[in-house]
Amino acid sequence: MGVYSPLGFYTEELKDKIIKKLIEPTLKALLKEGINYKGFCMPE
Repeated sequence: MGVYSPLGFYTEELKDKIIKKLIEPTLKALLKEGINYKGFCMPE
């Protein structure tokens, strides 16, 4: 499942914040719990 919609307020700075504050901690927690995540997270 996914969605694509151009956003006028989406910047490289916002993308970096999303990666650092949401995606990286989520993937680290999944790894710590031994959950074998298959897929991708792409904040583009």
